[in-house]
Amino acid sequence: MNFLVYKGQINIIDTDGKTYDYENFIITRNPDGSRTLRAVSRSPNRDLLRDVYQKESKYWQPIEAFGNLYYKNKYEGSIQRKLIDGDLHSWLCKPNGNYDHKVFSIKKNVILGFHAIFHEAWKMRMVGKRKNEYNEILTFTVSDTWNGRTISHGTILSSTARYEGIEKVDVSAGKFLCDKFIWLTPFGKELLIWSHGDDSIFIKMQVIKGNNKGVIYELSNFEKF
Repeated sequence: MNFLVYKGQINIIDTDGKTYDYENFIITRNPDGSRTLRAVSRSPNRDLLRDVYQKESKYWQPIEAFGNLYYKNKYEGSIQRKLIDGDLHSWLCKPNGNYDHKVFSIKKNVILGFHAIFHEAWKMRMVGKRKNEYNEILTFTVSDTWNGRTISHGTILSSTARYEGIEKVDVSAGKFLCDKFIWLTPFGKELLIWSHGDDSIFIKMQVIKGNNKGVIYELSNFEKF
């Protein structure tokens, strides 16, 4: 079979220069061209732990996803989503074990947001590569907080991003030729995002406006199999 597997880690570098391990990921480009992301994220102060699985088609359309969340030593629940005949089915498992199932009609250009940092690079696949032209990004998130510390059926959030061109970026994992984007997020932040290659590998993200201005997320190690 023809497939690729990537493995790596993303670190946070705060404004004081301190580095924290933030997210470990495994990516597969599957035999049918679809892509699967698996990510484990933990906040620098270790009050948040998140597991995420997301699968997208060859053309970057969502197929299915799962998220599991702990916050401040408390289990917040899990959520599973799957596209079936054009509708989004959402199963929310609450901490008490009860399930809630909802079905949403969504547009084809809506993406699923589960707050894995790596997935921010995949979001940029919704952006055209014409410089100085902002494109809308519609994200059906599972949390209405910027760091994803809650979990619910969520809501659709609108934001915009534009392509900034090609740039060579030097991070702890090495040097990469990247596509560069600027993203005006739904939470009042402005971010620079660099991604690499046909599989949009997350390389770097920098907060340039809003909460945590100056913080950098970067690829700290990376393997391709």
